[in-house]
Amino acid sequence: MSIRHTAVAQLRATPGRFVAVTVAILIGTAFISATGVFSATFRAAVADAAAAQYRTADVVVVPDGDATYDPAAANILVDDVRAVPGVSAVAPVADNFGAYTAEGSRGWLRARSLPDDPALRWTTLSSGRWPSGDDEILLTRDTADRGNLPVGGTLTVEGWPVPSASTDAAATARATPRTTFTVVGLVDAVGSPGGANVGYVTAAALEALFPRTTPSFLLVTGGGDADALAQSIGAATSGSATVETAAAASATAAQVAEQQVRVLGDVLTGFAVVAIVVAMIVIATTFTTLIAQRRRQIGLLRCVGATREQVRTQVLLEAAVLGAIGGVLGVGIGVAGGFGVARFFGVSTGGLAVDGVGLVVTAIAAVVVTVVAAWVPSAAAMRVAPLAALRPVDSDAASAARQSRVRVVVALVLAVPGLVALVHGATAGRFELALLGGAATAAGVLLLSRTFLPPLIAALGSVGRLAGVPGRMAAGNLLRNPGRTASSGTALMVGVGLIVTLLVGSASAAATLDRELAERYPVDLTLSAADGALGTQAPSLVARLAAVPGMGDVVTLPGAAATLSVSVGGQDLAEPVTVLGAPAGGVPAPVQPAPGEVLIDLEYWGIEGPVEGVTARLTAPDGTTTAALAVRQAPVGLAGTQNGASVVVAASTLNLLSATAPATVVWATIADQSRSTEIVAEVNRLTVGENGIQVGGAAPIRTDQQKGLSQILTFAIGLLAVAVVIAVVGIANTLSLSVVERTRESGLLRALGLQRGQLRRMLAIEAVLLAVAGTLVGVLAGILFGWAGASAVITTAGEALVMDLPWGQILAVLGGAVVAGLLASVLPARRAARTAPVAALVDVG
Repeated sequence: MSIRHTAVAQLRATPGRFVAVTVAILIGTAFISATGVFSATFRAAVADAAAAQYRTADVVVVPDGDATYDPAAANILVDDVRAVPGVSAVAPVADNFGAYTAEGSRGWLRARSLPDDPALRWTTLSSGRWPSGDDEILLTRDTADRGNLPVGGTLTVEGWPVPSASTDAAATARATPRTTFTVVGLVDAVGSPGGANVGYVTAAALEALFPRTTPSFLLVTGGGDADALAQSIGAATSGSATVETAAAASATAAQVAEQQVRVLGDVLTGFAVVAIVVAMIVIATTFTTLIAQRRRQIGLLRCVGATREQVRTQVLLEAAVLGAIGGVLGVGIGVAGGFGVARFFGVSTGGLAVDGVGLVVTAIAAVVVTVVAAWVPSAAAMRVAPLAALRPVDSDAASAARQSRVRVVVALVLAVPGLVALVHGATAGRFELALLGGAATAAGVLLLSRTFLPPLIAALGSVGRLAGVPGRMAAGNLLRNPGRTASSGTALMVGVGLIVTLLVGSASAAATLDRELAERYPVDLTLSAADGALGTQAPSLVARLAAVPGMGDVVTLPGAAATLSVSVGGQDLAEPVTVLGAPAGGVPAPVQPAPGEVLIDLEYWGIEGPVEGVTARLTAPDGTTTAALAVRQAPVGLAGTQNGASVVVAASTLNLLSATAPATVVWATIADQSRSTEIVAEVNRLTVGENGIQVGGAAPIRTDQQKGLSQILTFAIGLLAVAVVIAVVGIANTLSLSVVERTRESGLLRALGLQRGQLRRMLAIEAVLLAVAGTLVGVLAGILFGWAGASAVITTAGEALVMDLPWGQILAVLGGAVVAGLLASVLPARRAARTAPVAALVDVG
């Protein structure tokens, strides 16, 4: 019988022993295929959305020079294009961003003008109708879903006032255009690759909101050849526009959009590599265990004439077959899963995008990875002499000891310099050095795992012994083969280590951002009105805010217009400002002025210089001027007023400028910072019906940042969970193979009185001890790498890191390890427990 037939026969005879290898490579391959299909489909959708706006035209004209900001020049450009022979229609398309409020939501909206000619509209109506009036709007479906804006709903959009030389902030605010729109239709479109809210209105409606907005581009149609038409338009508009065919513009837009989101594919590939590394560890551990169990069989093959190369070939053939099966199944599952995820997130409008060559390479890579992972175990098998293979399994202890010493030396050579480089790079802000040092340290730790994991498991086993006989036996079983135990724990260590690295890094980054926010925005919440004064709204707003659970002090600050005069850093400043009068209490200390003091945010005007001894004066519109006020630098330039800069003085100082200053800003502090997100949501809900009221301060910004970090973290952990699943499969496989290996031992224990429940508990404790040991090491490594990564990035930016350990999440990881261990033990324990004592004592070899 040939080696090929022997390999196939081995797979057919004991398929259960190879399940873990197949599952591990299947999960890894499916993950790679899914990420590839998802990223390709997402890129296709973004490219389709970017290019779609040009496809209804023959030629696209993009304004240059004065036409990009001067409406008069833009109008001349439109007239010049219309006058070109062969042009049948010209549709200017403009867009701008404005704040919107609606019943239950508020935010920013990208308003775009719709071409009057329906033939030039690139969006596809999915429900409702096209806007026909200047108070009607068409939304993308994702915008409507996020803002709870169904067809028939209304929202108010605030535009931008016409630039004016007036210094009257209140007058400017009153001139701010606002339009209340009725939602008349929805379109299924990836309207903005960045995920912004997008709405389509008539050109007149956009002009009313943003009076000086110029077209972003012109859509042009004609009856002749597009290239010839583009040349004619280019000659007529030389110097004032860039002209190209719609096909060329679509291709360029699609290429740019794809490049912008291509980084997502690179990130997903990185996570896929992690999954493959963990799969390789599981595969190598499985084959090492299988070869150890088949030493007698290998010895017999050698005795009857099989050469060392034939033994290795058999093992590698087995690996190749398993890799091919797992690879093909994984690619199929990955394609379906990747496209399903894309459809779930609504980014499949460009259709399924599949890189056929990439999928074939992935399937081939699955075979290669499996064979490479099995190479070292196969080498160990071929080094065993025929008669030595018939001896007990521990006959290679001396060789194993030599290999262990070599491994420790190599590990220390990597880990010690790597750790030095990691710490230096983290503290000096040298990210590249920290990255290289982290890689070397991680490699060293992985190589050392066989040295420190067994003692750690032995220490944890003292706790397991509290469970009685099953606990004592579980600890002893794990230490019986420390190499196999360490390999199984290493796979989980990698996945958990990366997850904790992300948890610690993101928590520390969030804490650092919180500190920066507290310094830049000392007030948690600010409420201001677009017309410059809250007026009669103030008492109601204060009462509603004070009633929110977890809210601290809520105070109203009156304000008045004045001119600030100050000389600092060699610069003379005379600027219109809103002067806010702070009460004696209820205001955060950094923005609490003393009598005779004015708080100024010099950074708002880009002024640097010492302020010790510097004084300033404030002059009211009627000419009233304060005495010289001591200047103190404080972040109050954007202290809640929507129009222009603000300064803060004591209430008594403001009374000198205006005895009847109206309520201008409400400041509030959050007493219970743990409820900051909920409080911001409640304040938005309470004020959403108040047109012109803007909610600002540190808390809303912090909420947005935390939401963004949370989404990124959830996404990354979800991807790394694949590696953890593969590691758990490896633990289950280790237990399953050990159950087969200890069949006679289990039968003897059952015959001596060990109950089925005790046998199950023994295997469960083994799995939990193994999972907890790998998780503990992963947590410690993750804390180190998380600190180093965050410190390197933050320090590079010139800031000091605020270290934050998310103990709740770390404990959740440890709890998850216990649950994973228990789950991994279910099937092996079931198999061991259902075997009758007499049957288990039969020699299965």
